[in-house]
Amino acid sequence: GRGLAMLAEVRRALEPAAGGPARSLLTLDTTWPGRAGVVMGDLDTAAYVSIAVPGMFYSVSDRLVDWTDVAARLQQQQASLLGASAGGVATIAWIGYRTPDLLGIGSLDLAHEGAQYLEGAIQGIQGLRRNDPPYLTVIAHSYGSSAALLALSSGRASVDALAVVGSPGGAVRDARELDVPAGRVFVGEAPGDPVVGSSYFGSDPGSASFGAEHFGVGGTGAASGVSADGSLAGVVGHNSYFDRGTESFRNLALIGIDRRTVRDVLADASAR
Repeated sequence: GRGLAMLAEVRRALEPAAGGPARSLLTLDTTWPGRAGVVMGDLDTAAYVSIAVPGMFYSVSDRLVDWTDVAARLQQQQASLLGASAGGVATIAWIGYRTPDLLGIGSLDLAHEGAQYLEGAIQGIQGLRRNDPPYLTVIAHSYGSSAALLALSSGRASVDALAVVGSPGGAVRDARELDVPAGRVFVGEAPGDPVVGSSYFGSDPGSASFGAEHFGVGGTGAASGVSADGSLAGVVGHNSYFDRGTESFRNLALIGIDRRTVRDVLADASAR
């Protein structure tokens, strides 16, 4: 039945990539439609930990392997940028809430539910690492950003950095309402993404009044992928922020290891 299909997806998600780090379960709830979190790397010792939160249409039984692949690429990119001496990185593919489909996208109900679970995940990691806290980042896409904004404005969860991409907005008007240090709230908004700037669920984190740092997603010269000269591709539309070889993906990796990103000059100039 569908429960067995879900467990099969979890098992596949836990298989490490060739040459990749060990994987482990952070959380698993098989009550339909399921909740799961898969860790890439050593959560007990990593100096940097990034939680990746997806948006609509991401269920454990259908998309956990896909989202784990994204988190694995992120971990690989961060480890490569850091080098061997920096204490290690871990990433978490977190489908820890019921993401909406087309029927559920009209309200923030599932985002409120997701926010509570995300608060619990953040608290759990911080409890595990009480004596040696890592640099903890939440990276959230689309509807997942609405859940993350709720979680980090609840007074019950704090992180070192937050990056949102493709955000439909949320119940927070100003970055200062978030339990995230000043200057560590980041937003990426691609041209041709119909979701960004919509403020569908509240204030747009990309607006000038919100006060987030814009990072570049428009590319540094390549048409697609990393070209021979090392330039990075731009993101177009809503679903490409995590694509390998894009400026967006590199900047998300940099944010999670507390390194400087390239600012989005166009967004700064327009200062929406």
